Amino acid sequence: SNLRPPGYEPDELPTALPRVVLCSNNIVFLENSVNKEMEKMIKCIVFYSICCFGGLSLAMGQGIIPPMREIKINKVYRHFKGDSYIVVDVAFHSETKEKMVVYRRLYGDGSLWVRPLEMFLEEVDHEKYPDVKQKWRFEEQDIQSVAGQN
Repeated sequence: SNLRPPGYEPDELPTALPRVVLCSNNIVFLENSVNKEMEKMIKCIVFYSICCFGGLSLAMGQGIIPPMREIKINKVYRHFKGDSYIVVDVAFHSETKEKMVVYRRLYGDGSLWVRPLEMFLEEVDHEKYPDVKQKWRFEEQDIQSVAGQN
């Protein structure tokens, strides 16, 4: 095709895309820093999504780009294996600066756990777990008050 993002020559197109998470219409980079090459790659993604798919929202709605998911602090999530957890916060790995979800078991000893944000937000591997009905590794639960309070 003759479509090219501005500033790219055909031999300059990236072979690997940066790891990003789309949250509330913002792009959160999982790398330590954003360099010029990464900025070019993001422009490439946006350019092609607009030209080929009619925009990011349309591309996301068609499953071409995963839907935006975000972590909600102090919300209860159900793991696909059945147990419930409350998200305490999002922290950064001290060496890699990778975003980590800090969450607490709502059973047993109530211990704290951490998991990479990217993994927390990923889909269940249905090839490995074919009987699991839940789409996401962790899904937010809507817990209503038994006393009728908000």
